Amino acid sequence: MQKSKNLTHSNLSKTEISKMLEVSPLIICGSLNRMLESGVIIDASISSKELGIVQTANGPKKPSWLIDLEQNKSKTLVINNIDKIDEYEQQKFVEILKYKTISSVSLPQKTKIVVLCNNLNKVSSTILSLCQTII
Repeated sequence: MQKSKNLTHSNLSKTEISKMLEVSPLIICGSLNRMLESGVIIDASISSKELGIVQTANGPKKPSWLIDLEQNKSKTLVINNIDKIDEYEQQKFVEILKYKTISSVSLPQKTKIVVLCNNLNKVSSTILSLCQTII
């Protein structure tokens, strides 16, 4: 995926950001944008167990954030504070960003994914390669 250069909050409209989200996940450097407040927000420090599908005696159990996303009108998933966890732990989000799946279960159709950080230098190159970047 090709990275865009010089995309900033100030020179993009909500419509332009929405169109970008239809193409690929976005990494936005800075605070939570008002446009994203209606999305389902998960903190990057979420445990792998809480992030994924859990197999129970009654069959697979979806995580609460996925159930919320299925019921969310905006179909926007926001992964907050990706730069607050180490690069190794960031890898748990690759499946979501690359395939829009978790534990081989697809996210709802037309799901838009936004990753928020404060320091792009602390985001793994793998995560960066899967997203367009807005600073």
